[in-house]
Amino acid sequence: MKILIDPTMAILIKDMPESECAKLLHCIFEHPNRDSNLIVWKYMKNQIDRDAQKYREKCDRGL
Repeated sequence: MKILIDPTMAILIKDMPESECAKLLHCIFEHPNRDSNLIVWKYMKNQIDRDAQKYREKCDRGL
């Protein structure tokens, strides 16, 4: 499944320290088995979960 990130995420991530960017990247790669208290991750996780649900629904309709 392809995950597209909202362009506003680039604005939020641009000013993050590298250590937080690394944590965020780990969250993305290990989703859904990893969680974090990063505000950016909470927003991104919600977006990923919502998009994944839409994808599953689209696949179900196609069968």
